Amino acid sequence: MFALPRILPKKSPQVSFAFSQEATTPTLGYEPSDERAFFRIDTEIAVRYRPLRADRQSPERQWLAVNLSGGGISFEITPPLQVGEKAWLELELSDRSAPVRCLAEVVRLFTAENGAQHAAFSFDTLAPRDQDRIIAFCLAEQRKALRERVRVRMA
Repeated sequence: MFALPRILPKKSPQVSFAFSQEATTPTLGYEPSDERAFFRIDTEIAVRYRPLRADRQSPERQWLAVNLSGGGISFEITPPLQVGEKAWLELELSDRSAPVRCLAEVVRLFTAENGAQHAAFSFDTLAPRDQDRIIAFCLAEQRKALRERVRVRMA
């Protein structure tokens, strides 16, 4: 007979998510991405970041290829950062409103295929309103990509 999994809450200071008990037990083929609360998109936006260390200057605003979600962002970095280091981020979404500003923590460093150094950031102090804007932006970008894919297949 079909049995519903018991729902266990995962609490955070800002948002509460529900995960099933089955999803929290390790399984063969487990991937860290399975625990992400938000889907991610690859896009280009204007980004400015400034590490909290006082001896570093803020890079100028740059249009960068990023991987973005409601929980974090990853992009190419010029000055090297360390895992655990915090930085102020300013993201300009294409919705013509004020930039999203928040504090974020470097959770992973990796080298892209082209040899460029990338950092993955987790948003620390993101206002719920700004998180909603990022999620809406991601959904809009995903819709654009899907529409384009349909046009290409029909052509």
